[in-house]
Amino acid sequence: MISALNHITPGFGDRLREERERLSMSQAEFGALADVARLTQSQYESEFRVPNLRYLAAIARAGASLQYLLFGKREATA
Repeated sequence: MISALNHITPGFGDRLREERERLSMSQAEFGALADVARLTQSQYESEFRVPNLRYLAAIARAGASLQYLLFGKREATA
């Protein structure tokens, strides 16, 4: 399977955990959004594995900020 990124930006895992916690979800709940196991979610957060585009799209639909996850920048609020 082709991953979403050949490598991830430093801090991606920390930002992913922050977004999950901001949305008040456990690793199991957050992973379930994209049909991945809690262990896989944990590996994404520890930067042991790299998520694919399907995962990123699923968590974005649930409210995670891809701009923040990928680039470390929050969207401007109105």
